[in-house]
Amino acid sequence: LWRGCGVFSIASRHSRRRRASATMVYGVLVLPVAYHAVAATRKTAPMYFSAFFTPEGNDEHIVERRHYIAASVARAAAAESDAVQGSAQSEGAFALRQSRGLVPDGCVAVWLAAHATCITLVVGPNENRALAKMALHTFVSALGARFKSLRVMHYPNELLERAEEVHRLSEEIFPGGLLVHKHTSAVQTQFWTGV
Repeated sequence: LWRGCGVFSIASRHSRRRRASATMVYGVLVLPVAYHAVAATRKTAPMYFSAFFTPEGNDEHIVERRHYIAASVARAAAAESDAVQGSAQSEGAFALRQSRGLVPDGCVAVWLAAHATCITLVVGPNENRALAKMALHTFVSALGARFKSLRVMHYPNELLERAEEVHRLSEEIFPGGLLVHKHTSAVQTQFWTGV
């Protein structure tokens, strides 16, 4: 476990094993929609949760990696929000470029911004983006169910207080970093019963 700078980050228990899987989630991050504006005014910006599922994701460059991904996604989310004025929710996907080796070449950020929070999956370049988007929506729905409402999207500091639960949920939805489709009700049943 790693706590610092207002972020909860977990090295996945599966990250120690190297997997050669075609369906891989590199990481999941939960950050404020206004991350880029906050980061421009302070040396560190808040992030609510991050988990990387590979050994490379959890190396000595983890702080730089988180900042690079978060700043890239926040800029995209801000641009999308400006384009869709008045919308409480926006989403998108784009290739992470010029990462200076912080993420594997061609990784794609699939993100969903709602209210004050942006949740991001970083997946491999050949991943099915539609599947990644469905998995992201499943994760958001399961967060809402676990926290008893999607209020967490308005007040994401609650994620810091209950980060262990968020981590267990991320492990359930992305077991070992695998990108698999699970229906939200199946995830909730497994999460509540521990089955």
